[in-house]
Amino acid sequence: AVEYSALHNFRYFDMMGATLSRQTLCNWTMAAAKILEPIYNYMKEDLLKRNYIHADETTLKVINDNGKDSNSKKYMWLYMSETDNRPVIIYDYQSTRSSSCPRNFLRDYNGYLQTDGYSGYNSVSGATRIYCLAHIRRKFHEIVLNLSKEALKESRAIIGFNYCEQIYKLEKELRETYSNDLNYYDIRYKGRNEKLSIILENFLEYINKEIPEALPRSPLGKALDYAKKHVPSLKNVLLDGSLEVDNNSAEREIKPFVIG
Repeated sequence: AVEYSALHNFRYFDMMGATLSRQTLCNWTMAAAKILEPIYNYMKEDLLKRNYIHADETTLKVINDNGKDSNSKKYMWLYMSETDNRPVIIYDYQSTRSSSCPRNFLRDYNGYLQTDGYSGYNSVSGATRIYCLAHIRRKFHEIVLNLSKEALKESRAIIGFNYCEQIYKLEKELRETYSNDLNYYDIRYKGRNEKLSIILENFLEYINKEIPEALPRSPLGKALDYAKKHVPSLKNVLLDGSLEVDNNSAEREIKPFVIG
């Protein structure tokens, strides 16, 4: 993380004609991080009091002391909350993707935790897991993306894809119609339990019906198996109107590390 920050600062000072070594910039970054640590700890304490947290992680390129790329993968973990007008977004650098990372960071957190399908988050045993619709949709979209119009008519994957689209359409309608209402979350909670619950039940019925007929290692078989594992935890969005159907906000905040 220090190397990532130093690299951007290095380019900034270089454009101004100031020649500074990466080691100097890394030392500055580490010193600043030490000074800011109490603020980070306060933000973390605040985050763990929230009832809803998004989490994500990505690999990170790290340079060793000798200036060469590290041979082992390093990880940047993201934890954030957008449940009110005081968003908290913090990062946690780790040398591993072990399940101990979210377990140690979130400790005894017992609110809602939204993530992708990585099983390591199951180590946060007190949390209510919510899975990400975007990842489920992606599996079906990858199948139907390059199909011809004729092939789409015969595709069983398009049915799964369309269920995902129905969910997003409902979410969009609720947001565009009621997002400015002070009781938006209550309205969305009611609307979801009236309409989204039916879509999810039909989606699960489709999955369970199609799985026996699909080749397990085929793209459709893999998409159905993936959906069967994660749609049940997606149904937890019905429990609270403040919950989102996907983890896109977390992916947006971790995207700079991926691009960098």
